[in-house]
Formats: sequence, C-alpha cells, structure tokens
Amino acid sequence: MSAQAQDLARRFTEMNDAIIAKVEQRSAAQWRVPMSGEGWALGMAAYHVALIYDRTTSLLLAAAAGHSLPPISREIIEERNVQDAREHADCTKEETLTLPRENGRKAAEALGGLSDEQLQRTTASPLFGRSWTTAELAEGVVLGHAQGHLTDFQAAR
Repeated sequence: MSAQAQDLARRFTEMNDAIIAKVEQRSAAQWRVPMSGEGWALGMAAYHVALIYDRTTSLLLAAAAGHSLPPISREIIEERNVQDAREHADCTKEETLTLPRENGRKAAEALGGLSDEQLQRTTASPLFGRSWTTAELAEGVVLGHAQGHLTDFQAAR
C-alpha cells in the first residue's frame, strides 16, 4: 500500500466529511440561498461536488492506468456544469447527502488503492496544457475541486 495514496484518501475523506457536515447543518431556508462562485444554491453546489467525484475519479484512474485523458476543454466543462445545474436544481437535502456518501466512498477507495508507481505515472492533459502525474491530478482535480467548493460552503451564511 502506498503511504502517499493513503494520505490522499485520508485528506479527501476529511474534506468530504466536512462537506457532508455543512450540508447537514443547513436549514431549508439556507438550502436555496445562492453562494459565491457559480451562483448556485448551496444544495445544488453540494450535489455538483459529489456528482463530479465520479468524473474526476474516472480521469484519475485512466491516468493511473497509463491511458491518455480525453480531450476535455473548459467549454465542455462549463456546458456540462450548466446541464447538471438544470437537471439537479431541485435536488433534495436527502438526495444530496446520499451522493457524497456513496461517491465519496468510491473516490476515497480509488485514491487509497493507487500504488506509488501509478501515482508517478505521467499523462498529457489537453485541458491543462501540460503533462501531469497521477498524484498531481489527485491533488489538483479530485481534491482541488472539492476544496474549492468547501471553501464556498464555509463562507456561505
């Protein structure tokens, strides 16, 4: 077992647990209040974070296996975010709490299961315009995305 992978999984789990706690603390009135960032309501933003866990983990595992990443652009990401926001605008608190628990568990297992060799594997990323190691993708994409939204949740009133 890779100590680095276990540390990534631990840090991800702590962050996911903090997101779940923020969602649990919010009242029905706070659920629909727009936040900074995308301007989504807290409920939609929390749902989005957990929905993206599966997508970012898939990219991570592809890189760890030595595969090229798909040609993702900023425009594709923005279009998908708009589509997700439309489809899940009315998500309930219960739905939103289920998603980070399930998807978060899968993401943590994927992170924790990586070997040192996989973490050091390099892949090109059209979106980011350079090659990244799997460890850098884990930090920057899987953990980074969740951390950005957690910061918004913590600032939300």
